[in-house]
Amino acid sequence: MARLLSTLLVLFLLGGTAAAFAVTEGLKLEPSPITGTSVVKIFSPRCECDQDSAAVDFKLRKADRLTITMIDANGREVRRLVERARYPRGWQTFVWNGRNDEGSIAPDGEYSPRVHLARAHQTIILPNPIRVDTTPPTTTLVSIQPRQLTPAHHKAKVRYRVSEQARGIVYVDGLRAVGPSHFYPLDGKLDLYLRVRGRDLARGPHTVSVGAVDLAGNVGRASAPRRIVVRYVEFARKAVRVRAGGVIAVRYSEAGTVRWRLGGRTGISKHGTVRIRAPRVPGRYGLFVLQGGHADRAIVSVVSA
Repeated sequence: MARLLSTLLVLFLLGGTAAAFAVTEGLKLEPSPITGTSVVKIFSPRCECDQDSAAVDFKLRKADRLTITMIDANGREVRRLVERARYPRGWQTFVWNGRNDEGSIAPDGEYSPRVHLARAHQTIILPNPIRVDTTPPTTTLVSIQPRQLTPAHHKAKVRYRVSEQARGIVYVDGLRAVGPSHFYPLDGKLDLYLRVRGRDLARGPHTVSVGAVDLAGNVGRASAPRRIVVRYVEFARKAVRVRAGGVIAVRYSEAGTVRWRLGGRTGISKHGTVRIRAPRVPGRYGLFVLQGGHADRAIVSVVSA
């Protein structure tokens, strides 16, 4: 009798194991109730931009009651997004603003969506971590070449270095002039042109600094500024004295062709000097030189011969 009982117990255990194995294999063959998962990989709740929240998208194969929570890397619940709410089959979208259940911003780190399906009796942790990053990048201005912009040399190379992958920004006098760049290099460069936001920079000194916006949308503080100078065509002398009918010869700062105007006469000068005949009538005249939409003036005093 004892042997018979032992045999029956073994057969019962074997049958139970086989049944459990069959159920497990059947579950393996059954498709996941969630498919097509897509999440925002990194965002900053502090950025005050389009990246201040993270979307979680997936497709439900069957209608179900869902409970969705965000958990940290240790599996602890941070925020409950949905509590036993019914959703139909098809695409679903949920948004997390990066805050915990108390309303505070979650610490920087990785978080995962956990989905419990009441009808399917399953809890799934989506294998798509979302990173919260609220630390802005630090940017260093490496160099600006050249440091003087003119119509003849109207572009400067601004080189910079950032503490993390970020898109560079160039500021002129504290205002955004270039960027953000299209790429995220740690060592980058941007071109600063004489024309900014549709207008030429004013003549004289300007300050240039760099900043950056990282993958999460955090905008870093601008770097320490450096000075550049903008120059346009300019006479070397602002006052000229010449005898009536004599030759006026005044150098100008920018090489190339310029148009001059004196009284009712106009003409073209090259090679950096305006050389023209003075009026025959004594008096004070304005001599203008124009190049690329910019001009300068010198006063010509014509005296009797």
